[in-house]
Amino acid sequence: MVIIPMFIVSCLSLYISVNSIKERIERRNTAIRNTINHSVTNFEEALLTIDELLTDGSLGVVKNNHDLRILEKANHTFEKLQILNLEGVVEYSSGEDENLGLDLSNFEFVKNAIEANGFFWSNVISSFKDQSPEIMIAKRFGSEILVGSINIEDFYSLVQGIVKNTGSKVAILDTDGNIVINILKGLDIQKDTLNFDYVYKSENQEMKKRSFLKGRDKFDVIQSYGKIDKTGWDIVIIEEGNRGFILAWDFYRHLVLGISLFTLGMIYLSHLAISRFTGDMKKLNTISEKVAAGKLPKMLKYELLESEELAYRFLLMGEVLLKREESIKEETNFLENLLEAIPNPVFYKDKNHVYLGGNKAFADYLGIEKHEIAGKTVYDVAPEDMADIYMEADDKILEAGETQVYQGQVIDSDNKTKDVKFYKSVFKNSEGEKLGIIGVMLDVTNLKEAIRTSEKKEKLLESLLYTIPLPTFYQDKDGRYINCNRAFEDIVGKKKNDILGKCHLEVWENNFTDYCNVKDKELMKEQKLQKFEYNIIDQSGEKRILVFDKTVFHNENKEVGGIIGVMSDITEIRKLQDELKKISVKDSLTGIYNRRGFEEMSNRNLKDSLRNKNNVSIIMVDIDRFKLYNDTYGHQAGDECLKEIAEKLEESCKRSMDIVARYGGEEFIILLPDTDLDGARMVAKKINKNIQDMKIEHVKSEHGEIVTVSIGVASDIPKDEKSLEKLIGLSDKMLYLAKESGRNRVEG
Repeated sequence: MVIIPMFIVSCLSLYISVNSIKERIERRNTAIRNTINHSVTNFEEALLTIDELLTDGSLGVVKNNHDLRILEKANHTFEKLQILNLEGVVEYSSGEDENLGLDLSNFEFVKNAIEANGFFWSNVISSFKDQSPEIMIAKRFGSEILVGSINIEDFYSLVQGIVKNTGSKVAILDTDGNIVINILKGLDIQKDTLNFDYVYKSENQEMKKRSFLKGRDKFDVIQSYGKIDKTGWDIVIIEEGNRGFILAWDFYRHLVLGISLFTLGMIYLSHLAISRFTGDMKKLNTISEKVAAGKLPKMLKYELLESEELAYRFLLMGEVLLKREESIKEETNFLENLLEAIPNPVFYKDKNHVYLGGNKAFADYLGIEKHEIAGKTVYDVAPEDMADIYMEADDKILEAGETQVYQGQVIDSDNKTKDVKFYKSVFKNSEGEKLGIIGVMLDVTNLKEAIRTSEKKEKLLESLLYTIPLPTFYQDKDGRYINCNRAFEDIVGKKKNDILGKCHLEVWENNFTDYCNVKDKELMKEQKLQKFEYNIIDQSGEKRILVFDKTVFHNENKEVGGIIGVMSDITEIRKLQDELKKISVKDSLTGIYNRRGFEEMSNRNLKDSLRNKNNVSIIMVDIDRFKLYNDTYGHQAGDECLKEIAEKLEESCKRSMDIVARYGGEEFIILLPDTDLDGARMVAKKINKNIQDMKIEHVKSEHGEIVTVSIGVASDIPKDEKSLEKLIGLSDKMLYLAKESGRNRVEG
C-alpha cells in the first residue's frame, strides 16, 4: 500500500521535473537569443555614437584617417572604421591607406544603406587585408555611409561568453549559409558555404529542410531555432537531450529497485541528518556557555554547512559582546579616574537624598574617608540649618529636572566656614527617569576677598582712565557702554552719565552704529586685537578719521567680560598719506609697479634700447576666469590671489632690470630689456608653469580647478619712441589669441 502512493508520487515528480527541465531550457535558449540580439544592437549603438562624435566636433574630432584610428582604438568595438560616399567608394579609413578609393557598392548591405535609412549587416566576407573572415555594419548619415568592421574571432568570443556554462551549443549562419559562429567545434574560418541537411520540428509539427553543419552527433537534438532580428541570420541552439530521456526510461525499468533503495536511503539520510544536526547543536550550545563565561572558543568542525555558518555568526556575536563588555569596563574605569582627577569636590546622590558616592576631594573636604560617603545624607555631614538649605535646593532641582547654580556655605574638615558655589544637575536613565543628583562644589572664599581688593584697584584705575588723552571706553558683552574717559566724552559730545548703559545707536550716528555692531561681533568671536578706521563728523561739523584699537577683557572667572577700545585721530596723517598716494608709482594692493610706474620705468629703458639697438620684449599676463573667481570666492579672496600672482611674477623675473607691473584689474605687464623673442617665450612659459604649481583653487576653471594665466609675448628692436606702444599692442593681440585658443597657454 505504501509502494503505490510512492510510485505515483515518483511518476508525478519525474513528469514535473522533465517539464521543468524543458521550460528551463526554453527560457535559457530565449535568453541566449535575446542577449545575442542585444549585443548586435550594442554594435549599432556604438556606430551611432561614433557618428555623433564625428558630427558634433565638440571634442575636436574631425573626419580624417587619423581621427578614425583614434575613435577605433578608443571605442574597442570595431576592428576598422570607414566612411563611404553615396557611390559606395571609401573616402576615409582607420585601416590601411590602400583601402581609400575602394568601391564597396557591389555589396548588398552597402546598397541597402545608400537607398534606405537604418542599419544593414553584411554576410561573412573576406578581409581585403589578409582574407580573414569578417562582418560589416553600415548606416547612412546624411551624404555619407559609416561602415564598421567586426572581426569574426571577436564576435565568436562574445557569443562564447554568452553561452558559457549554459550547456548549450550554438551555431549562427548568415543569409548565404556561411558559418558566422560555430560553438560546436570551435571557430570555422572557411569561406565557402557548407550545405548539409538537418531536421527540426516547428510549432505546427511540419518537417522542413535547412542547411546546417556537417558531422553532428546523432544524439544531439535541435532544441531551439530562430533568427537574429537585426541581421536576418539563422541561430540554432542544440541540446544533448536524448540522454536525459533515456535516463527517465531507465528509471521506469528499474522502478521497483529504485523505490526500495530510495526508501532505505531516505531513512538512512534522515537518521544521518538528525545525528549531524544534534551534534552541531551541542557544539553551538558550547559556544553560548563559553561566551557567557567571558571566553571566546575556537571554531570547531561542523557536519552541516548551515551549522558552520551559524557557529561563525555566534562567534562574531560573542566577539562583539566580549569587546563591548571590555569597553564598558574601560569606560567605567576611565570615568572613575576622571572623577578623581577633578580637583573640586564632586558628589552624587539618589532621588531620596542619600549619597551614592563622591571623589576624594569631596571626602577630604568633609574630613571623612571616601568609602564612608555612600549611605549618608546631608544631615550626617553638615549642621542642621545648612542641611535644611541643601535639602530644599535638592527638592527644587529634582522637581524642575534642570541644572542648578547657587551660592552657600559649608563647614570644611578644619571646622571653618567656607563660601562655595554649587553646580548641580539631574542624571537620568535611558528612559528619561530621574535617578538622582550630581553636583560640584567651587570654593569662592578667596574669590570674594579678591573682589573686595579689586574694588579698591578699580577706583585707582578710574582716576588713571581720566588722565589718558586718547578717547577710551569700555563695553559689556551686550555692547552697552560701562565706562569712558573725558576725551571720549569730548569726541561724542555727551557727558558720561548720558553714555553709560547706552548702546552704539544711542551714542553715535546711525550709519556708524551698524558698522560698530558688525565689528563688535567679529571681535567677540575672534577675541584678537582689532584695528579699523572710520570717518565721523565731529561736534564742529568737520570730518574726522578715527582709528579704533579694540580688544576683549576678561572678568574674574576668565570669561569674556566685554570690549575695551582706544581711538586715535589720524585726520592730518591721512591727508599727508593721500598726497603721497597721488605721486606713488606702486600698486597699493600688490606692491608692484602700477601702470603709471610702468610707463615711467619703461620709458627710461626704451631710451637705453634705442641707444644700444637692443631687443625689448613685452609679456602681457591675464588671470583666466578671474571674474568667476571673484564671484565664487569673494573680492577679498580675489585680492589675495592678485597678491600671490604678483609675487610669483616678480620671483619668475630674476634680473633687476626686468619691470613687473599691474596693468589694470587682473592684467599684468612685464618689460624684459635686452631680451629677444625666444628668451621672452622661455620666461613666459616659466611664469605659466610657476603659477600652475601654486595650485590656487579655482573650481570654475576648465584647467584642473586651479588658477591659470594666459600670456601674450612680443619682441622687437625699437626704432623710435612709439615702438614701445606698438610692442604693447602686439603683445595684447597675442594675449587675446591665447584666450581664444583655450587659455592657460603662451602665444607669441
